[in-house]
Amino acid sequence: MVKTIYINKASVSLVLIDTYSTNGFLMAYYSGKLCRYLKLPYVPILHGGDLPKRLERSPEKCNEFFKNAEFLVAPSGYMKKQFQLKGYNNIKMIPNQIDVNKFKYKERVSANPNILWVRSFNQIYNPLLAIQTLKQVLESYPEATLCMVGPDKDGSLELVKNRVKEYGLEKHVKFAGKLSRKDWFLESSNYDIFLNTTNVDNTPLSIMEAMALGMIVVTTNVGGIPFLFEDGKEGIMVSPNDADILSQKIVEIVSNPDFAASLSKNAREKSKYWDWLFVRELWKKNLAKVK
Repeated sequence: MVKTIYINKASVSLVLIDTYSTNGFLMAYYSGKLCRYLKLPYVPILHGGDLPKRLERSPEKCNEFFKNAEFLVAPSGYMKKQFQLKGYNNIKMIPNQIDVNKFKYKERVSANPNILWVRSFNQIYNPLLAIQTLKQVLESYPEATLCMVGPDKDGSLELVKNRVKEYGLEKHVKFAGKLSRKDWFLESSNYDIFLNTTNVDNTPLSIMEAMALGMIVVTTNVGGIPFLFEDGKEGIMVSPNDADILSQKIVEIVSNPDFAASLSKNAREKSKYWDWLFVRELWKKNLAKVK
């Protein structure tokens, strides 16, 4: 990224820097450092769900990087609030964008107990919770299934597979591996419920995409997720690490077709707020102020 900035320094007037909370933060930090050396204005886009902790761990680097930016872009009200609490006030709220027209909407007029989980296998995303939730859903719906999509990041995949064997759920769980966005969109047509079990998050694109597809989202209420949609109307949110409540909510959705249909329809309507045609106007408005 630093190389790209340097090569294109004469042809750009502003640099947008995707900013994450782990090792990716250092990439953003040094990119900002180069921008200041080249006298190029830059705008960090705050993606990392753990960025509030990065503010605590690296206060000097954060002050240098963020306070010298033209402005900051927060894709969620959660991230905007967290940065404002630390004294960063030059921050604009611009949601992540999707092209709604590229998502083939399937309205769930009722819901089967078929569950899709899309994330990397990483401890912070708590994939074991999905297995625990399925185990409890099976008590009410013995035909329930779970498809888990994503690559292994920290050895969590092996732990999940061991738990599946321990519970005897091999016939109920499918591991699809890492899929392209196009392929998991196709896979989603076989499932009605999108389960998100994470302990840390900002504004997960996978949830936004699932809603655009008409899936019924059942998720933990961490990070910026409560700012994404209205609980009980456009999806379901519960406290983290609670398989009992997650399974109860899934059973409630499956047993109540009218409720399921309402959640599916409202999810699609909410996703239109994130369409590029709308988000583009927010970008144009804020970029026009850059000198």
